[in-house]
Amino acid sequence: MKRITILFISLIFVFSARAQSLNPTVNATAGGYFSTPDVSLSWTLGEIATETFSGSSAILTQGFQQPNGRLMVSGLLSYRNSVSTPMTYTKVYLRTLAGIPVDSAITTSNGHFYFFDTPPGTYVFGLSVTKAWGGVNSADALKTTQHFVNLITLTDLYLKAADVNNSGYINSLDALLISKRFTGIISSFSVNDWLYTADTITLGALPVIHNLKTICTGDVNGSYIPPLSIGGDNAQ
Repeated sequence: MKRITILFISLIFVFSARAQSLNPTVNATAGGYFSTPDVSLSWTLGEIATETFSGSSAILTQGFQQPNGRLMVSGLLSYRNSVSTPMTYTKVYLRTLAGIPVDSAITTSNGHFYFFDTPPGTYVFGLSVTKAWGGVNSADALKTTQHFVNLITLTDLYLKAADVNNSGYINSLDALLISKRFTGIISSFSVNDWLYTADTITLGALPVIHNLKTICTGDVNGSYIPPLSIGGDNAQ
């Protein structure tokens, strides 16, 4: 009886130890793998369910092949409006403090991004947005003027969005330029069409979750609802 008990406990330990190993797997209706001396291609047939779920040691990306590696940095990229619209299919960068790109990832259909096997260090986020610019009208010019005359106070990305001539402060010229653009007198500002805060993270041995926001230049009231499709060509 004692030997049976010891064997039973040993089996439990073995199965528990095996349960901690999480290897990338794919459950798909179709797929394949091809390779040549120069390139390899692994593919699966996408599914209608594409929601992504993640934890500290595993990630489930439905409809896509599982990436190979340990999840180290993750987050949600969304637009700075009242409903935090997900910024889908947008490239997110990790750069060193010197500005050297270390890695990049494309956000999923729900705006999430993931970086795997990122070495310890301090990194700065960057974005490359290809969606169409929009959301700017007379209401944004009015808010910019109100901030200039101290009737309201703009903060964070809304303040950054109002400085369309990148002068470092907000005045009537910014409001005038916003009015000119939405009426078609000018076609661009002196800064990129998409703005974001270049957040910094310090990565050690544990995974980091960090959410990001972006906004269109001139969209001072955050009224824009960016398209969920890829669209546009406003890379920065």
